[in-house]
Amino acid sequence: MSTLRKDTEDITNYLRDEGYAVVTIHECQWLNHKSKNGVIQELLEKTVKIVRPRRNLNRQSSLDGILTGELFGVLLCDIHSPDHLKEHFSEFCPI
Repeated sequence: MSTLRKDTEDITNYLRDEGYAVVTIHECQWLNHKSKNGVIQELLEKTVKIVRPRRNLNRQSSLDGILTGELFGVLLCDIHSPDHLKEHFSEFCPI
């Protein structure tokens, strides 16, 4: 079993053990549901907003925004992993 799959199963099992209901589907299934289900499309249109990049958004202001709820959702950022840590973070693609 691949490391990524094993790690994903470990996280899923942990969440279930904590009492959360976890539903998993493959990406192709999600894309199919999303394209055919108007309820999903409507929900995404209402809840998923593309936020324009903010000036002066550094690490600390990003963390502060997340903690206060000012920033919510997906944060897109560029990262660099030092060569000696690439193996450790290999499940986070791309590196």
